[in-house]
Amino acid sequence: TPPTRTDIPETKSPVVTPKTKPLPAPSRPKDLSISAGAKTIDFNRYAWRSDIATVKIPDGVTTIGGYAFAFCENLVRVELPKSVTHIGNSAFYGCKKLEFVTFRTDSPAPTDFTFENKERIIGKEAFSGCTMIKRIEISDRVTSVKKSAFFGCANLTEIELPKGLIAIGKEAFD
Repeated sequence: TPPTRTDIPETKSPVVTPKTKPLPAPSRPKDLSISAGAKTIDFNRYAWRSDIATVKIPDGVTTIGGYAFAFCENLVRVELPKSVTHIGNSAFYGCKKLEFVTFRTDSPAPTDFTFENKERIIGKEAFSGCTMIKRIEISDRVTSVKKSAFFGCANLTEIELPKGLIAIGKEAFD
């Protein structure tokens, strides 16, 4: 049977003063290592991570899924292998400190954002809100830049588009 009011002994509650612990020092953003052998960076895989400063995606990865790195507030640099053929919708959306995105190629001097080699698609809002990107150079292999791919990239001042580009979505570079 449940206790009744008379069954519960009266006690004075002691005053509890929690011991305060110092807050841990904020961790510094660091390099993210992705395992060799991966083929896809899954949807939302690293989104909202504040501990990532740089990402070097290994050779063999072909797809970066939607929102894969969205809102990584301290992400500054991304290095993609030439095997990447698709960057999903909003893959780097809201990465406000993202400044350098390079595709590893045989070229000795990569640019801020360069696509080379295989046919490629830049997904809807893929780099939307990446306010630090200043320059984009896209090779002839890119066939489509989807809607709002670079929307809100406030510091973007140079765009070099390829002759072979078939489609540019609405507000792709607004």
